[in-house]
Amino acid sequence: MKKEKKTKAEKIFEAGCGEGFSSRAIILSKECQFTGMDVSMKSILLAKKKCPKGHFFQGNIYSLPFIDSRFDLVMSLEVLEHLENPAKVLAEVSRVLKPNGVFIFATPNADYLPLKIMNLVNSAKLNHLIRPI
Repeated sequence: MKKEKKTKAEKIFEAGCGEGFSSRAIILSKECQFTGMDVSMKSILLAKKKCPKGHFFQGNIYSLPFIDSRFDLVMSLEVLEHLENPAKVLAEVSRVLKPNGVFIFATPNADYLPLKIMNLVNSAKLNHLIRPI
């Protein structure tokens, strides 16, 4: 049986880190240089409080401010479905990933009923019917 060679992800970037929930779990579980970026300054401030060992900043996911081949691992959890041009973001992720780097992403289940309702409301321009609780 051939054994897989594990690579150590030393430089990790989370595009759309939000308040740092995933970031914190990774930072606590391994030694790494962790960078998180989000569009929301409020979320960045919360992430910095939760994860003082990480580097967090507000930024534009369509134009990542990094040199080519910077990260061993890029992750983006439940972000791509909110973007107008996810293909452009994927090109940016590819650019900042090292050769043989790993991109981890997650999107919600399209058959999830609350998501279907939200998509229907948005497409029918009925947003005025939804109020925060």
